[in-house]
Amino acid sequence: QAEYWYPDGKSGLNGVWKHGDMKEAKYFGKTPDSPPLHWPEKDWRSLIYCCDESTQESISSSPLLPDPYEAERCRVGTSSLCGTKDEGVAGGNEAGEGLFLRTSAQEGELLSFYNGIRYPHAVVDKRAWKMNGNCISLDEEFAIDVPPEHSSIDRYCASLGHKANHSFQPNAEYAPCFHPRFGHIKCIRALRRMEAGEEVLVHYGYTNQMPRWYLQIKRAHEVIR
Repeated sequence: QAEYWYPDGKSGLNGVWKHGDMKEAKYFGKTPDSPPLHWPEKDWRSLIYCCDESTQESISSSPLLPDPYEAERCRVGTSSLCGTKDEGVAGGNEAGEGLFLRTSAQEGELLSFYNGIRYPHAVVDKRAWKMNGNCISLDEEFAIDVPPEHSSIDRYCASLGHKANHSFQPNAEYAPCFHPRFGHIKCIRALRRMEAGEEVLVHYGYTNQMPRWYLQIKRAHEVIR
């Protein structure tokens, strides 16, 4: 029997671990009867979490099971960046959707998790840009990708980090993270204090190769500066 505590120090996952892997755990909140805020499921006590690290073939065995910590803090909505690409902000999906805070957050606070299919960089680098809209580097060997067929939250909502759009004036950043369900992944942390309702914006950090939309807003941003 063991517990994993979320970064807020007030909630976590309690259950059975074996050889360091979470085998069967349930959410616990600030009190035994505290459900996760904004939880879509009524019977949250019956939901089981386990180690479910992605592979090159599978993003998750439970793609529609949200993370309770993330569900309390973030939601997906229509991006505020639509139509503002000339101001240096956009997303890989033309900023149709974005990631928004439900609650205020402090500088450095973990906001969202970024899980996805694990592909070797050699595979990702050979693909067309339209296939890499939700793909970020995990480490020197692998990238994490939420492919188009899983981009909609109706198909995948176990993590929401892929919904954060790009900005050259970001309020958040990608960072390494460990989650007992997803394993070693990336997360999104606040770069400053943020208020409820703000859209979470990260710098995508493209260097050697850049998609066309990124180059366009990069040039526009450099002109503005």
